[in-house]
Amino acid sequence: MTLAFTGGIVLPTELGGGFDHGDVHPASGRVFVAHTGNSTVDVIDGAGLHLERTLPGC
Repeated sequence: MTLAFTGGIVLPTELGGGFDHGDVHPASGRVFVAHTGNSTVDVIDGAGLHLERTLPGC
């Protein structure tokens, strides 16, 4: 598998606790970004390059 930069977005910063881990679900095109410092996961639409939602308590 080859990785290629296709674009970027700004992640929310109001909760603090920087980026810890990211993963891609190829079938859906979603990108999941974990922030263990504030117990959240950002769900990103990889094709549309926008934040779908932030899941608290993860």
